[in-house]
Amino acid sequence: MAASILPIILYAFSAFFLIHSAYSAYEFSYLLKHFAHITTPSKNLVPLDVKIEAIIGALFAVFGAILTKVDTLKPIKFSEAIVEDEQAGNGPFDRFERRTIFQNVIERRKEYLAWLKQQEQQSEKI
Repeated sequence: MAASILPIILYAFSAFFLIHSAYSAYEFSYLLKHFAHITTPSKNLVPLDVKIEAIIGALFAVFGAILTKVDTLKPIKFSEAIVEDEQAGNGPFDRFERRTIFQNVIERRKEYLAWLKQQEQQSEKI
């Protein structure tokens, strides 16, 4: 029971941190917009605490997602995965096994010229 509650708690804290950091960033931009004539900051950057709060919220969301799926994850044995892929026809070396064989370009050109002559002779007969 405790293992299923922890992701929910992490999601809740994540939502709180992300919403609060978004609201803080909005308020900061409002203050910059309306009080720019009093203070002129060199750069209109979001304060560091708002950035840290957003990062913490995102990390809580990631950890919550990981803990949600931790029961369904299982270790992968590479040798078994390769065997399954090869049985399905998706082996790691299929690209090399299915490539075309080296072709002799000179022989192919001779064949093409012979075919071209044959076509010309047939066209002359007509």
